[in-house]
Amino acid sequence: MIFITLLRHALSFLSDIIYPPVCCICKDISRGTLSEKQSKINLGGKVFSVGLCPDCAASIERSYGPWKRRTSIRNNTAFYLFNYRDEAVRKLMHHVKTCKCRSCRKFFAKALEECLDVMLSDGSELTYIPRSQTLMKKYGFDQSKCVAEEYVRLHPETKFRQLFIRNEGMFRNTPQKRLNRKQRLENAGRSLSLVGNTHFPHNVVLFDDIITTGATADAASALLEKENVQNVKLLFLASANLVN
Repeated sequence: MIFITLLRHALSFLSDIIYPPVCCICKDISRGTLSEKQSKINLGGKVFSVGLCPDCAASIERSYGPWKRRTSIRNNTAFYLFNYRDEAVRKLMHHVKTCKCRSCRKFFAKALEECLDVMLSDGSELTYIPRSQTLMKKYGFDQSKCVAEEYVRLHPETKFRQLFIRNEGMFRNTPQKRLNRKQRLENAGRSLSLVGNTHFPHNVVLFDDIITTGATADAASALLEKENVQNVKLLFLASANLVN
């Protein structure tokens, strides 16, 4: 038993030399300080291991809420966990969007637990807003789906399924951030549709990674309401518009 433990430590040490741990935010390489077993972050009293350097982990920890606010999205209540205006949060969200990083997916899935434990307690189903076809072709994965699936792995009793299909929008060759609110609403309305031949639940928790103007979430909520979904709750990892 002692031999096996020593062997694991030796293999871990060699792995850190050959593939030194890199912070997902600042990309700093510093063997011995970035190990997931050593870098910790405290969110609401829960301590998690993360693939971040101590400085970046501290920045993410300071940005954590979670915040609850009443939105303009059909008067639904939305929760979001982090302040997107924080530089460390922006870089981490960019990393999640562009890199299929299991470590970050696991971290965000655990960060969602505090909110989802409450939001799903009434029997609500969890679903997500799919990534645009353009970005799916570019990166090959859907970051919101990956985080939601990671949460379900931790909580297999969760009712979870895909309710939306993403279509080509009006401005498919223009990045979302370059569209104004009116254009985003028009684009979102045409780019989302519901999965056919399915029974829709009465209560839904709608998850996405970031909320900016809320256009996509508004379009998704409207589609659910047409199918007589009575209660739509919104949950985001980060918000660019802080209104408490």
